[in-house]
Parts: sequence; C-alpha cells; structure tokens
Amino acid sequence: MRRRQAVLALAMPIGRRAFLAGGVALAGGTLLTRGRAHAAIADLDFADARTVAGAIRRGDVSSVELVTRSLDRVKRYNPQLNAIVTLTDVAALARAKEADAA
Repeated sequence: MRRRQAVLALAMPIGRRAFLAGGVALAGGTLLTRGRAHAAIADLDFADARTVAGAIRRGDVSSVELVTRSLDRVKRYNPQLNAIVTLTDVAALARAKEADAA
C-alpha cells in the first residue's frame, strides 16, 4: 500500500510551496555524476543545505551538476508556477564553476 501512495504522490503536480522549498536546491539541486543511481538524484532534490553541502564536500556531486539539475527543474516547473521572475542561469553556472575550481 505504501508503494502505491508513493507512486501517487509522484504523479501529483508540484505546488508552488514545494517548488519554492526545492529552491534551496537551486543553491544545490542535483545531478549526480555518471553511474550514480537515479534514486540518489531524487534524494538531493529536496535535501536541506547541510546535506547538499556534505555531498559536495565528499565529491558525490559537483556544484555545476547541482545547479544544472536545479535549472532543469526551474525550466520544467516554472511555466506552471510562475515562481521565478528573473532567471540568471548563466551567472549561476559561472558561480558554480568558480566554486568547483576553488
């Protein structure tokens, strides 16, 4: 029964609050490196900043991968939610590259 509920929850459209809560992920969304499980990607989508920072420190994911994942989610959901007024994707990716180089 729980599995069915989980599947139904995934099929439901995302709400504005959930999207904005996931905005924390914009500072660190998720797109894991090749070969990592899809389930691990979903784990970071709504993770808190401490968890995301830990994943970066351990080298599980890069800043560029996280920002790319977040930007993909914004592009997917923002047309329905209209939660992002100005998207500075080029600047976000540039900052992520700087962070990875540091």
